[in-house]
Amino acid sequence: MFTGVAAFTANGRGTFDAPRNDITFNVDDVYVNEQSVGQVTGTLALRTRTLGGTIDIVHGTGVAEGRLTVHGTGQIALTPQAEAQITLRFDDSSLDPYVRLYEPRLSQYISAVASGSIRIVGALADFNRLLVETTVDSLEMQLFDQRIANAGPLRLSLDKGEIKFDQVQLTGVNTQLRVAGGVDLNTERIAVQASGDADLGLLQGVDNNLHGSGRAALRAAINGQLRRPEFSGTATIADGRIRHFSMPASLDAINGAITFDAGGVRLDNVTAAMGEGRIQFGGRIGFDGYAPSDLNITARGEGIHLRYPEGVRSIVDTDLAVTGNVRAPTLGGTVTVRSAVWTRRIDAPGSIFDLASRRSPSGGGTVSGETPPTVPLKYDVQVIVPSTLRVDTNLVRLLANADLNLRGTYDRPALFGRAEIERGELIFEGQRYRITRGSIDFTNPNRIEPFFDVEAETNVRLPGQTYRVTVGAAGTAEQLRPTVSSDPWLPTADVLALLFGDVSRRSTRSDIAPELRALQNPTQAQTDILAARATQAITAPISSEVGKVVEQTFGVDTFQLTPSFIDSYGTQTSRVNPTARLTIGKRISDRVYLTFSRSLGTTLSDQILLLEIEQNDRLSWILSRNEDAQTYALEFRVRHTF
Repeated sequence: MFTGVAAFTANGRGTFDAPRNDITFNVDDVYVNEQSVGQVTGTLALRTRTLGGTIDIVHGTGVAEGRLTVHGTGQIALTPQAEAQITLRFDDSSLDPYVRLYEPRLSQYISAVASGSIRIVGALADFNRLLVETTVDSLEMQLFDQRIANAGPLRLSLDKGEIKFDQVQLTGVNTQLRVAGGVDLNTERIAVQASGDADLGLLQGVDNNLHGSGRAALRAAINGQLRRPEFSGTATIADGRIRHFSMPASLDAINGAITFDAGGVRLDNVTAAMGEGRIQFGGRIGFDGYAPSDLNITARGEGIHLRYPEGVRSIVDTDLAVTGNVRAPTLGGTVTVRSAVWTRRIDAPGSIFDLASRRSPSGGGTVSGETPPTVPLKYDVQVIVPSTLRVDTNLVRLLANADLNLRGTYDRPALFGRAEIERGELIFEGQRYRITRGSIDFTNPNRIEPFFDVEAETNVRLPGQTYRVTVGAAGTAEQLRPTVSSDPWLPTADVLALLFGDVSRRSTRSDIAPELRALQNPTQAQTDILAARATQAITAPISSEVGKVVEQTFGVDTFQLTPSFIDSYGTQTSRVNPTARLTIGKRISDRVYLTFSRSLGTTLSDQILLLEIEQNDRLSWILSRNEDAQTYALEFRVRHTF
């Protein structure tokens, strides 16, 4: 749609058979859709049956604002054939704003400035009697950080219904392209040849998120029918690199020849490297006319090192394929995880049961109000983890296996399958938990929502008694249901008190057993728990940072300060006695762990020394000195799995 404000003057004389009319016009603020063209001025002169005139278009003064400078002269015979002779001259004019009128997807980071002329001679009503000659004296294109220019004048022509590329040569960094040939509009046949070298950085012109480097040597031709062309030739890539910003790693060392044939494009001889691994591409891309239609691309990789997601280092083998129509392709195949290690430090919450109150962000992972990118890609990928997933952090060590299936679409992925924890341990608030069983199931077809079923146990040693505490958790991240139990049996509040370190020290100084104490004062355990939780909520940020510094400085695996403002050894709960329990843990080897624990700010000796030896997955030994410094214990454990 054209808009503008026009003003004109006109005068005429002569007869109806031989008129002599003159018109001068001026149009301000001319817009084509939403693109400004600027000011258009010109003259028209009618002499008998010939219309002549001039036109000038001026917009902007700089390239950044879309400069346009065009001057035209010519005349047209007012006859059925409309014989014409027109010349247009454009100087330092920006072409990209006007190309976007017809192709809005053109990146804003692509610009083109050209100078040249267009000459039109012949009958406008008959292509076979029309000659159009275009000469581009200078052309400068900027594709992100790639600059392309013409090596000499570019010459194109339309003569008797045939478009000819007489002289087209473009140059840039690592780029030398030549195009020759023509298109016959009468017979609707094409014969175009392209040769030279192209920098892979030009791929950014196709996708803003795609970055490339390296060189491709092109020797290709398009022949046959205009509507159903046949491609031939090769594009040989040497030491190429391609990185899409959504990918966890780039494709490096791309080498090989892409072959063009009547069926489309073949990738059988292309290899690449990703994360120290090798990838062999294969398959083909079918074309419907000039656009890709059917996809059957394979990618087989071995030993690919990835750092994805954040904090995870993995080595994978892939056997993937992209198949189907280009408008709705499917990514299928198998990904085998040879090794995966998560080593990212975990900042623990206030208590082990605070995990149940944490909520995962709502939604599908997109910012509120932001429309997720629409990519017509379906998933059908099997992910196999054959006992190769390890978690080795400051709090957790475990080994797991998984058999998962990635389904759904790019915008709405779905994950199905099961992951099982084979063995592991968790260090939390000075307590070392052994993970006895654990599984994670993915069954929700609407979103990726893991269902946890985990159980761990720990031993709490008091003078005269050792309690085995079992902690379990089941449910989703939003509805996690924790459970606790002990052997010998204790009420839930007393079990929690055992897990809070010094909260249990008060009652251990008494001669009354925990089972009887729960009957005498049923609310004592709850009171101690609340006091401990309030204390740790205040001091947790400080103690967490102190622990992190000590672990990194002295090379210990665990450094835990459990503060308390209650009198851990008196008989009155109202007495304030600031103190803390220090717990230091050091892994001597994969199967030997040493723990030292004692209270600070007290004259009483309550040091605990614990040496745990795992002879194998079934047998373990535990040598301990209890906090009374007078008793020792030696435990021998045999694990049976039913």
